[in-house]
Amino acid sequence: MKEFTTEITNILSLISAGITLSFLIGSLLVSLRISKAKVSAKEKLYTLLISGNEIKYEKLVEYAYKGGEECESIILSNPECLNVIRKHEIMVSPPPKTLCRDKMKSFLKKLFHIPKF
Repeated sequence: MKEFTTEITNILSLISAGITLSFLIGSLLVSLRISKAKVSAKEKLYTLLISGNEIKYEKLVEYAYKGGEECESIILSNPECLNVIRKHEIMVSPPPKTLCRDKMKSFLKKLFHIPKF
């Protein structure tokens, strides 16, 4: 009986060590990929700013997403980038404001299928 419990304990310890090792390797790969994306986004952003080419809003969003807070602060501190962002975001209109009571009414009508009178 002792041999059986010893073997089970050994197997369970090997399984737990394997799972732990796989999580460590996975987290290491994810952090390496994130840091590589940040460096790449930062390089591309600096290249865009130095080149003097037209700055596109979609590229700024991509660099800010991949580069993190550091790239966001670089973008927001640059007046050219800020103008591009302002021009694009003015075109975007906010959703119409609806009252909470109207939202609740429509939700309850959908929930209980209340007919209109």
